Amino acid sequence: MIVMASDANHPYTKQQHSLITQPLNPKMGTSHLICLYYNGRIVVAQYGGHDGYPSYTGREIMDLLSDARYIRRLQANISLIRYRKSRSPGDYCDDDSGLQILDTIAYAREPVLHSFGLEFANDGGICEWSYVVDLDAEVLEVYCGVSGLGRMGVRPAMRGRLAEAGITQQVLKVSIPCIDLPGDKEELVEACKAGFGDVF
Repeated sequence: MIVMASDANHPYTKQQHSLITQPLNPKMGTSHLICLYYNGRIVVAQYGGHDGYPSYTGREIMDLLSDARYIRRLQANISLIRYRKSRSPGDYCDDDSGLQILDTIAYAREPVLHSFGLEFANDGGICEWSYVVDLDAEVLEVYCGVSGLGRMGVRPAMRGRLAEAGITQQVLKVSIPCIDLPGDKEELVEACKAGFGDVF
């Protein structure tokens, strides 16, 4: 049996470890991408259509990665990922599981079907935030879509794992080792927010 992150009834969505610690409602239409980088390449690029700001999705990822055991689970289960064949451009948006992909992989016991949507990151006007969990270096990278920075008149240099993968419409704002996350969650959120006023 192959499970999908978007399947609310699959057996790995109701774990003792609760992924969501903040209220979900009301949802904000903030499109984003959740990526896993492993063995020198991006192996997961999961579309999410809601709540992509660092003050929500970023904080949730930080909470998860502050537990070294959770990182080990992700590393151990990468081999269970199976990629869905694309039927048409942009069909990865049919799977809006976003952040849930991390728990799906971390607690998987069977193959996980994944709609790989890395190309979404190159739509900097729609993909507002991207999060890359680098499982090789055990680092969290947070990116902002270039349209948001363009409104502020910023011309940033492209760097980070997304830039290495050929993505030109996401700009690395913050990179921090996972080992530092327990004490730096608020500091990291504030660094991501810098220059954006009160949009968080």
